[in-house]
Amino acid sequence: MLLKMRKQFKAFFQYFTDKDVLAFLANTVGYILFATSGLIYSIQLLNHDNPKLTAIGITAFGVCAVLSNISYRAAPLFDEENKRVLIYSGEKFFHCSLLIIQTIVFRYVIDALLTFKLPPERAMWMGVISTIRTVFNVMMVVIGLYATYFFLYGFESLNSFLWGRYHARRLRK
Repeated sequence: MLLKMRKQFKAFFQYFTDKDVLAFLANTVGYILFATSGLIYSIQLLNHDNPKLTAIGITAFGVCAVLSNISYRAAPLFDEENKRVLIYSGEKFFHCSLLIIQTIVFRYVIDALLTFKLPPERAMWMGVISTIRTVFNVMMVVIGLYATYFFLYGFESLNSFLWGRYHARRLRK
């Protein structure tokens, strides 16, 4: 039955592709998905009982670094206008990867401060350590949110570029 409906499926997807519906959905759904996951990651950084966060952070770093590399590597293959779009995307992904590394390091330092024990005669320093931990927690979340912000700009730029090239190629046919 599906084989008989092949023409209808092709016409259905052709209509949505021509009307930019698929590009809109891909950009919107991807943007919402990445914004939500970045926000959840940034907020969960405060949860010191979640050992998966470091693995998630390292994975996110890897994805951002690879997207940055792909954008930078593809840039010389295009004309000047398209090259700028790819370099912009690469910069955003690279900046995001650096910020994610900072959140991982902040997380390590905060965890080390949580387990830091002082002898009783030095107990007055516990207030200072607690204040440093609080400031680092705030900085870690803010940096995680900025990483999400830069990733979203890189994603939007690269995805719009690729959909634009897809439509330009379809118009030439």
